[in-house]
Amino acid sequence: MTNSQRDYDRKFEAALQEMHEKGLAQSIPLPVLFLRKLGNQPRLPHYDRFWRAALVQGGFFGPLFGSFMYVLVWRDDGMTPAAAIFLTVLSVVLFGLTMALYYQWVKSRHKLTEWDTL
Repeated sequence: MTNSQRDYDRKFEAALQEMHEKGLAQSIPLPVLFLRKLGNQPRLPHYDRFWRAALVQGGFFGPLFGSFMYVLVWRDDGMTPAAAIFLTVLSVVLFGLTMALYYQWVKSRHKLTEWDTL
């Protein structure tokens, strides 16, 4: 295990502990779990930068949402694939921004520590 991996693991555990101490749910969001399984070192969304949180949250939501909506609803309604892609991209942007705003609001409300200082 490298120093960078040890440092990341320490910060990740410190972030979970701080969230627990501040009364926040200690669950790990699915995108973070998935990225960790792939060998990446994602931050918890409360500790991530705004745009990165928006991209990660929207990026995981969008393909699932678009696929299900197209197969279950839009195709039968006669929607073109181009229109479905447009609506999927719109949903990615709106969902990602909404989730990033929520995580930033929770971070400021509970005065969570910055990731770099954990």
